[in-house]
Amino acid sequence: MTLKKKSLNTIIGNFVICFLWFLFATSLITSFILWLHAKSPLSIISGIICACGILFNIYLGKRAKADKSVKNKD
Repeated sequence: MTLKKKSLNTIIGNFVICFLWFLFATSLITSFILWLHAKSPLSIISGIICACGILFNIYLGKRAKADKSVKNKD
């Protein structure tokens, strides 16, 4: 019985992606709460821009992880 070992890069990649999802959710919640208190459209716009940046980083992380797994199969 052989166990498949995960590399350190895979473990770190999974952790970073999970952390980014957490950061995405908290940034949306925080920007919404700030918008409720400040009634300023600037706070919600900055929250949306921040959320888009976090989503882009999640996309790049998953893409890099998928590219590595394809290369390892060859």
